Amino acid sequence: MNSIVMTILSLSASGSLLALVLFAGKPFLKNRIPKAFSYYIWLLVLLRLVLPISAPVNLMGSLFVAGQTDVNRIPSVQDDRSPQSETGGADGNAAVKSPATAVPQQPQNLEAAGAKTPVNTRQTPDLWSFIKSSLIWIWLAGSAVSFGWFVTAYLYFVRRIRRSRTAPHGDDLTVFEELIGSSRLSIVCSGGVATPMLVGIFRPVIVLPPLAYVRSGLGGELKDILRHELTHYKRKDVLYKWLAVAVTSLHWFNPLMPFIRKEISAACELSCDEAVIGEISEAERQRYGNTLLAFSAGGRLPAGILTTTLCEEKKQLKERLVGILHYRKITPRAAALALALALLLTGCAGALGVVVTKSAGDTDPQSGLSAEDTAKADGYTLIAAVPLADTEPYEAPEVETAAVDPSDIASVIVSYPCENETEVFFCRAQSGGIFCAYKTADGRVTRFYEAGLYEEGYDIGPFENVFSHDGFYIQSPVGAAYTAIDYYYFEADGTLKLLVRCDNFVIENDMDGDGKKELLWFYHGYPGDVSGARDAFYCYERNGQIYVTAFDDLLMSTFPDIAFPGHYFSSSDDPSVLRFTYHLNGEESDTHEFRLRFTEDSLTVYSKADGNGGAAQSDLRAMNPQDLYTDGKIFEGAPEDFINSFQDTVAALTVPDARKGERATDIRAKNEGWQNSSLFFLNSIPERNIYLYGYNDTAHPDYGLILDIGEEQHIYAFPYLYMTNTTLPPEVSASEDGSEIFVACHTGSGTGVSISDLHVFQVSGSQAVPYHLDIGSMVDSLNDKITMSYDAESKTVTVRADGVQIAADSLVSIGTPDGTDIMPDGFYFGNQIWYTLSGNSVKVSFVPTLYSQAQPGVQCYLEHMPPFEADVGFTYDGNGAVTGFDMGEITSSVS
Repeated sequence: MNSIVMTILSLSASGSLLALVLFAGKPFLKNRIPKAFSYYIWLLVLLRLVLPISAPVNLMGSLFVAGQTDVNRIPSVQDDRSPQSETGGADGNAAVKSPATAVPQQPQNLEAAGAKTPVNTRQTPDLWSFIKSSLIWIWLAGSAVSFGWFVTAYLYFVRRIRRSRTAPHGDDLTVFEELIGSSRLSIVCSGGVATPMLVGIFRPVIVLPPLAYVRSGLGGELKDILRHELTHYKRKDVLYKWLAVAVTSLHWFNPLMPFIRKEISAACELSCDEAVIGEISEAERQRYGNTLLAFSAGGRLPAGILTTTLCEEKKQLKERLVGILHYRKITPRAAALALALALLLTGCAGALGVVVTKSAGDTDPQSGLSAEDTAKADGYTLIAAVPLADTEPYEAPEVETAAVDPSDIASVIVSYPCENETEVFFCRAQSGGIFCAYKTADGRVTRFYEAGLYEEGYDIGPFENVFSHDGFYIQSPVGAAYTAIDYYYFEADGTLKLLVRCDNFVIENDMDGDGKKELLWFYHGYPGDVSGARDAFYCYERNGQIYVTAFDDLLMSTFPDIAFPGHYFSSSDDPSVLRFTYHLNGEESDTHEFRLRFTEDSLTVYSKADGNGGAAQSDLRAMNPQDLYTDGKIFEGAPEDFINSFQDTVAALTVPDARKGERATDIRAKNEGWQNSSLFFLNSIPERNIYLYGYNDTAHPDYGLILDIGEEQHIYAFPYLYMTNTTLPPEVSASEDGSEIFVACHTGSGTGVSISDLHVFQVSGSQAVPYHLDIGSMVDSLNDKITMSYDAESKTVTVRADGVQIAADSLVSIGTPDGTDIMPDGFYFGNQIWYTLSGNSVKVSFVPTLYSQAQPGVQCYLEHMPPFEADVGFTYDGNGAVTGFDMGEITSSVS
């Protein structure tokens, strides 16, 4: 289900439970607490209905977690399996399904096969999937209709008043001016109303039934009316009612909402009466009650009209008159009781909580903490966000089917009945072999899967909400230690579709918080075992397209020093988190651990620190980037032989003209037959006729940037390093007038947040003049602006820009050889400097790194601090050519 809809439903449930508590407590508290408390406490219900915040104890979050636990598909390797077993996982939540093995029988038809029947579930056609995917729009439409109905009814009523309004009698107007004394509040008479009322928020008006009150001897009653409506005006009661309508309109599907609106309206009048009679004499109170009786004979307002009236509901009149008769001033005891109840109900509102979906930056439904804060609390720090943008789409093969003669079925091994009266089963054939088929309600049997030669290990069961589909999975052994687990579903017309094909050990869980389950599977081992699993794959869906990516490939591209394979383990406290243990090249056993969590666009990696630093308080000296990159790999220019021949080489190439629909090999396909391509397509801004290519030469990999600009093709070649071997293409943007093109080339580890080179191309006509902002110049500029200091007593690193403190935090040591504290005496830039482009706006972001001369190779990445950033501007000569750059104010990205 859509995550926003799930949040709305949980808010509605929380608000309803709180409202029911108030309804239930009303008879016991009616005369014990101030009427104003009974009125304003409903604001707490309205806030509970709209604010997605929770206390550490979160009832809705707990219910959601209990209903959204991961499901593990684990093929059994024992011979004594029960026909269908389901046991709790290590945490008591995960459902572990083992394959079923039935005793072979020899029936002559399917009905006589005696197949074991697992628990039934829904088999949902695509129409239901479409409805579920449209729930957000259905909710929005319902909210708009509900709120629009109130607005329309109100405007119609106001129009009726305007058509029949008249000026009040002069004596009545004098009483109004003496009592009210407000230039914003006005008064009119109208034959369209039968009882006095206050109408409007921005231009409030008291509307009276047409009568000469003073001349008729009702001057005292007029004062009662005006005092009542003035109290409504001062307390903004009309605004309160509109707020109630807006909030309850968001929950139009909840039948409790009309009762909440009605109760707020009733409590409004009772508290207004209490406020008025508290300021008048006993005799005036009696007259006030008589005034209510006099105007109660009027007709009731049309439904949906949002005003404050003197007396509209005859049924409520008795309660109001009793309240006037037994009025007592508010005692300290009553005020204390109201305060205690307010605190108690506020705590209940927080504890009721709300369902929130989880991603790296969102809050946990139980703890209320963000994923990153939760990891920090456990000693983990976010160290990388590996993008999923380059993952290849997954295309499931078409299901090949064939009709089956039921008499060819010798015995059924295991079966599963679908809700659409279709039965899916594995069976042995009279003619030999094992296959999987389904039988429809009309008796037709269709084969769709051919099994191997293995006699045991088959299973069929349901799945729900995997990529918004409900269906069934089949499990079939394909090797001594390998099992195929395939996910199928039926379309609305009965066509069988393969959703995705997995292997060996599968976990179903909403890993990225989008409200749909994703799939994890492992070729070797199981993450719930003590020895863990290896060779992990992640299957997810975006915009209707399914993608599959290998964990090891993502981590290997980001952390080249890790010795693969590592081992994956389930997290006992959070099913959306995997633990990954590993050792570095040269080590013999796993001594390090990551925590892995998915967001909608990346795999986030958290690492646990081995210790904190320790050194005398001092300013840390800066380190030149060349001291770190001794081989000069990042900072050197292109090889000289390449520069000398590059222009001629490109001139001999045929660069595709994208304006004519011609295409080059996309860089994202670099690992599939890319050796035969002489250039790659990198990026483009088609509407501006800007196309970026990269030259491919095995002798000079990743060198040679080719720019194609103009309404007609114009090619310019520059011998720049444009990327690493991780196929993360450069980013490109352009100024509004097209005179400058900005290209940020990710030349570091390929994460996009490591090392970036920036190129500015000044375009005049069809000419492009380059300016290269090399990383060394940027590092030198940062060293001029940034200073850092370390306090050994508090183990705190303080970062200053131009002498102004912009961040301070305890350092986290990563990569120490034996777990000892780092002794920082210097810092450098260079590991993480990247650019963000938007039109002609360029921002540089960076993270400094601490090092220790006394501990060679030991570094401390301050990645638990938010990155620092600054705007990048450029300087120009008299001819308008770029000659240099400067930086604006350096700030923390989450200041």
